[in-house]
Amino acid sequence: MGIIDSTDFTLTCPNCGEAESGRAVQYGSSWSHGGWSNPPDFKKFVVQWQEDKSYGPLVRAATCQKCGAAASVGTM
Repeated sequence: MGIIDSTDFTLTCPNCGEAESGRAVQYGSSWSHGGWSNPPDFKKFVVQWQEDKSYGPLVRAATCQKCGAAASVGTM
């Protein structure tokens, strides 16, 4: 089984400028879709995740640990 899909997350604090990136991957093959990996473990942000078995993990909310501001979330 290999990686068949992935989502890159970039969290940025608009207040203090802290930023951090992480990736979640979906394993599987052309014959069968596998599950998604655990969401990335961010060190600079407290993240609330929503699991979606079709689309992978989604960020519900993220808070900067340095200043407490709500982070902006970018995905690719």
